[in-house]
Amino acid sequence: MQDATIQEEMTFESDAASQLLGKQLPSFTATATNNFDIDFTRLQGYQTVVFFYPQSGLPGVTQIAKDFAEHYASFKQIKTCVFGVSLESLETSQAFKDQLELPFQLIADTDSELAQWFNTLTERTIFGDPIKTLEQSTFLINAEGVISDVWRNPEVRGHVEDVIEAAHRLSEGLSDDTSAPVTTAEDIEADKPVLEESEAHTELKADLADLFEA
Repeated sequence: MQDATIQEEMTFESDAASQLLGKQLPSFTATATNNFDIDFTRLQGYQTVVFFYPQSGLPGVTQIAKDFAEHYASFKQIKTCVFGVSLESLETSQAFKDQLELPFQLIADTDSELAQWFNTLTERTIFGDPIKTLEQSTFLINAEGVISDVWRNPEVRGHVEDVIEAAHRLSEGLSDDTSAPVTTAEDIEADKPVLEESEAHTELKADLADLFEA
C-alpha cells in the first residue's frame, strides 16, 4: 500500500512538472538578499535558473547551493542568472547567503507567491502539526521567460552539472538529444568579461551587472 502511495505521489509530481513546461512566467517582483527587488519581467533577454529549497542549512540544500556557487562562472558565461528561493525570512536568507558566501541572490518568498505558481509548495507533518515547506526543485527559464526544463527532487550529486548542460543546450538552441560543449568554472579566466555588449540590453545589463557581481 505504501509503494502505491509513493508511486501516486511521483506521478503527480511528474504531471505537475510537465504542466509547467512551456508556460510563460507571469510578472513577479520578489524581495531578495542584498536589498534587491527581483523583477522577473526585466530578466527577459537572459536565461534564468531558479532553485527552490525547503530550509537553509540542510545538508542537501547546502551542497546544491555550494555547487551552484562553484559553477557560477559557467552560468555567467552564457548569460544565465541564478536565484535560490525559500519560504524563510529575508534575514534567514541573508544569513545563509553570507555563511556560504554565495555569489547569487536568495529570494525570501514569505508569501509563497512564487512557490504556488511553480507548484513547489507542499506540507509536512512535524510533531502532529502541518507545516508549509517547499519541494526541492529547479527550473530553467529561457530568454523569453518561458519554462524550458524542470527538475523535481533531484539527486544532489551531479545536479548542477545537469543544469549547466541544459542551459548550454538552451543558449545554443540545441535539442535535448544533442550534446552541448559545457564550459565549467575551471575553464573560465577569472578576469574574463562575461556580459556581452548589446544595445538592446544596455539598461538591463546595468541591473544584471549588480546581480551577477553581488
